[in-house]
Amino acid sequence: YQTAWLKAHFPAPFMAAVLSSELQNTDKIVTLIDECRHIGVEFTSPNVNDGFYLFSVNQNNQVVYGLGAIKGLGEGPVESILTARKEGPFTDIFDFCARTDARKLNKRALEAMIRGGAMDQIGPEGDISYRRAVMLACMDEAVKLAEQHIRNQVSGMGDLFGDSIVDSAPEISYLAFDDVKSLSVKDRLNGEKDTLGLYLTGHPIDEYESELKKMFPHRIANLRCGKESLTISVMIVA
Repeated sequence: YQTAWLKAHFPAPFMAAVLSSELQNTDKIVTLIDECRHIGVEFTSPNVNDGFYLFSVNQNNQVVYGLGAIKGLGEGPVESILTARKEGPFTDIFDFCARTDARKLNKRALEAMIRGGAMDQIGPEGDISYRRAVMLACMDEAVKLAEQHIRNQVSGMGDLFGDSIVDSAPEISYLAFDDVKSLSVKDRLNGEKDTLGLYLTGHPIDEYESELKKMFPHRIANLRCGKESLTISVMIVA
């Protein structure tokens, strides 16, 4: 009764708490995200400027995907992100790499965050497929720049034109990678599936939805017991 009351009156915090309790159980998270959609609770992709290790609720009463639910991102890397974020929000991938601990956040973790959508808010202008493509393209440069920044700090060498190597190398920015092609919808969604365990910003079958509605209007979720035979369409994934 108590949990039913909480779900009815505080649906977003309730769902964030339940999702957090199943953080490492991808199959359960898939079911719970579907429940969020069903009861009208809005949710966002992971977000390095807004999210925490567990699922949380932002000022817009949306459930923010927990950074800890990204595969390959443990408590250590997330703690490094949260510590760096205390100085202010991250502005782009170069700023992010320069301020976080490279020993805890390796390239593999960085790639997982980009593919999972956690870096979308600090990407270049454009849709999310373009943002992710550009950040994947400039990831190596951002990591190299951050490593140089750390070496300079250790040696006590100050940058001539700014407080950080990012300030002193303004030519290294997203603009240097603006000819990168956007990810295809399939690549974007597969990236989410690989890192989060589910498709978050769409579904591979979406592009066929209008045709499927004409041929097979019935969905599995809407099937009911009865004598009538119905034909449904499915996408085989395994």
